[in-house]
Amino acid sequence: MNNIVRMRGAVAVESAIGIPILLFVILLWAELCFLLFAISSTEHAFANAVFYAKKIDVNDISGDYIDIIKSKLLDPTFSGHLLGDTTVQSSISVSAHYFKNYSSLVQCSDPAILIDNCPEASTSYSNGVISIFRLQYLYKPLALSWFKSIPITREIITVQEYERCLFPSFGKDCDE
Repeated sequence: MNNIVRMRGAVAVESAIGIPILLFVILLWAELCFLLFAISSTEHAFANAVFYAKKIDVNDISGDYIDIIKSKLLDPTFSGHLLGDTTVQSSISVSAHYFKNYSSLVQCSDPAILIDNCPEASTSYSNGVISIFRLQYLYKPLALSWFKSIPITREIITVQEYERCLFPSFGKDCDE
């Protein structure tokens, strides 16, 4: 009889220790699922916004490519649930660097050189046919809300369709 009482006490102690750990692991797994979903949906919306922006002639509208991309990312009909509870909306920033040709892009691709300090990179869209668009935002945890927000950065390299006609690096004349 005494052994049965001791076993019940052991089960109670093991449960008191094991259930919080199991609950934390389940919440951590759920948070990782939220994180991966938020990153993939954001990356999909960002890629679509860049794809849309690179085909627009900026001279026909007011603003530049960054404004177009930001407006598409903030448009709920375009980006879906991108800016849900997991993204800190005030932290969203889009930046761009433009390059005249491939060799200038290669010169700035050294990991030791920050792209902001590269002399070949320009922040004006009229100075380049190749562009690197960077999206930065904060991911706000849902299931484990006591964790800090996580900074996330995504980059896309693209050829600007309307600016490629200005540079001979692609061989063909755009009027043909």
